This record gives sequence, C-alpha cells and structure tokens, in this order.
Amino acid sequence: MGSVPTTTSLPNVPTLALADGSSTSMTSKAGNPVTSAADEERKRQRRKESEREWYLKHREDRLAKQRDYDARNRDRRLQQMKDYRTKHKEKQRAYKQDWYRRNRDAIRMKRTQRKVKGGGSMDDDDDDEDDNGASARGTALLSLLCDVALMT
Repeated sequence: MGSVPTTTSLPNVPTLALADGSSTSMTSKAGNPVTSAADEERKRQRRKESEREWYLKHREDRLAKQRDYDARNRDRRLQQMKDYRTKHKEKQRAYKQDWYRRNRDAIRMKRTQRKVKGGGSMDDDDDDEDDNGASARGTALLSLLCDVALMT
C-alpha cells in the first residue's frame, strides 16, 4: 500500500489537439488534472484492499455468530425430531390398541375357526396375545358353541 505522490506541477498532463489547430491540456474545470487510468487503478486497488481487510477483520465475528445460530437450530431440530418420534410412536400404539379393541370379536372368531378346522395346528404361534390366554378363551368359546348346539 504505497502512498500516492502529490505534486503541484503537471509534468505528464496530456494535451488534446483541437480542430482549429490549437491545443489544450486535459484539466477539469477546477484546474485539477483529470486522473489518469493508473490513478484510477491505484484507487480501485486501495479500495479493494481496504474492503478485504475489513472483511478479514470481521470474519471471525461473523463465523462465531453463524456457529452459534447453527448450534441453536441444530438443537431445536433434534428436539423436534425426538418429539415427533415420541408422538408418532404414541399415536401408532394408540391406533393399534384401538384397532384390536374394535376388532377383538372378529379376531377371536377367526382364531376359533382356525383351531376348529385345523385341530389346534401350529399356525397359532404368530398370535399377538400369549398362547395360554388365547387357548383358554378358545376352549371356553368352543364349549359355549357346543352347549348352544346341544340345546337346539
């Protein structure tokens, strides 16, 4: 970052040739020379360097803020996912219980029909309820059906 020399004399001021043959120097109305392309380039470079310095100076602050923001959002999203999973599992469990409650009689009838047809085959191993309770209820239902059949 060198400093730009300032001089009062104008040694390198270009001149323009006019149509009438006279010449005039390229100066602004205030008397200052029009800045050359090199001066413009130096100004642009200085501005670019100062912007870069400011960017680097404030970079750590921006990164720290972003990390804090990301961490807070990550925690919030993880908690939301946990809450959703818990809620979803609870809904599934409640739906399953309700479904079994609504279809309890149909399930019992199908089980007893399988037992009566198959003679108590090993197909009953996939029951959701324990085998002892299911077989006791099946036996009770079978005896009830036999009693009803004997009455008629």
